[in-house]
Amino acid sequence: MNFWKDDERQIYLLGLEWFSTGLWPYFGPDVVHTNQQIAGALQPLLVGLPWHIWRQPEAPFLLVNLLSFSGLLLLAVYLGRLFPQLPRSLLCLWLFTLPWTLNISTHVYNPSYLLFASCLFFVAFCEVMPYLRVGLLAPSWAFCMMGFAIGWSIQLHLSWPLLLPLLAVALLFSWRDRSWRWQHGLMLAIGFMVPTLALLPTIVKYGISVPFAPMLANSGINDANAREPLTIVARLLSFGAYELPRFLTERSQDRWPFLLAHPYLLPFFLVLGAVGVVQPLLALWSLAKKTTPVSIRILIVFCLLEVCGAFLASSRPPTARNYYILFPFAALAALSGMSFMFNSERRRTWFGCLVGLCIAYQGLLALIHLQQYSLYTDRDRVVEALRAHNHHLLGDRRSPDLPATL
Repeated sequence: MNFWKDDERQIYLLGLEWFSTGLWPYFGPDVVHTNQQIAGALQPLLVGLPWHIWRQPEAPFLLVNLLSFSGLLLLAVYLGRLFPQLPRSLLCLWLFTLPWTLNISTHVYNPSYLLFASCLFFVAFCEVMPYLRVGLLAPSWAFCMMGFAIGWSIQLHLSWPLLLPLLAVALLFSWRDRSWRWQHGLMLAIGFMVPTLALLPTIVKYGISVPFAPMLANSGINDANAREPLTIVARLLSFGAYELPRFLTERSQDRWPFLLAHPYLLPFFLVLGAVGVVQPLLALWSLAKKTTPVSIRILIVFCLLEVCGAFLASSRPPTARNYYILFPFAALAALSGMSFMFNSERRRTWFGCLVGLCIAYQGLLALIHLQQYSLYTDRDRVVEALRAHNHHLLGDRRSPDLPATL
């Protein structure tokens, strides 16, 4: 991955600054377009804490990969029970090697850390819903995990409000089927408070309103997004598809020259790219199939409508990473659309071949990027910054406007 891009390097510097100075980090990722920072110390801690165990540049990468792997593994266990005809090992390989999970959630970048929380939230949400439950979690632990996921996400990215309508639905159904207990509310609060402990010092110093300031600054009726429902839906469903072009080069006009310069990528790109176009269409088609359970169809439609509605109230354009937090719901939609491929051994073999092609393609692409963009183009610079406890050797942090101390 491109280690030297400004956004990614700034996230790395958050942890490196805390590790170098020892000063408590009251704020996390930058909100560049409004010159603000997200409140809370969670992001700097997630980057910086691994260096207290192993002082090497790769340490934060190991933690984010461990978190992403754990979340995807839990998601695979749940989806494996929902689609028992698909071999569990093949399901895991598919989830682990999708372009979005492999190119985002293995990297030190604040949306990368959302996958862990979103997988916890998705499984917990489904375990509360009567027609989606597969028996993985007790209701109390499900509510605890949903609270944890929200408290975690608040400190990492402005997309966390997308989880609130889903939590409201879970609470409503729990109340309607009379399974609600006061212990569930207590566990929801406990789960929320665990990651929020990293936010409390910021609230104490700057006030209770500070976590909401960046979200309010990026809110407002956006008529332009009202004309983008197809784009929003396509980008959400692409999380569970072989969307290769996005991760090929930084600029879209550089993609074909890049492929022509590396022609051995072309066969993989053309085959998987064609599949990646069809997969979102299959996900939409599954909403009309009678074989798709009604509960899954309603959930997917609800998520699509929720995202479209959310962008009507957001000043930001519908960039895909702004709703990556809903990846597990897109994965569910993708599997529903491809479920016809799981009904025979021959079709499952074809599905396995596609996964194998994707692994080969991603491996070849990684070898190219390793020499051009990665940490290893100048790893010694990071080693020296760690050794000298001087984050300035890697770069300088941005200087967003911070709120006055109350």
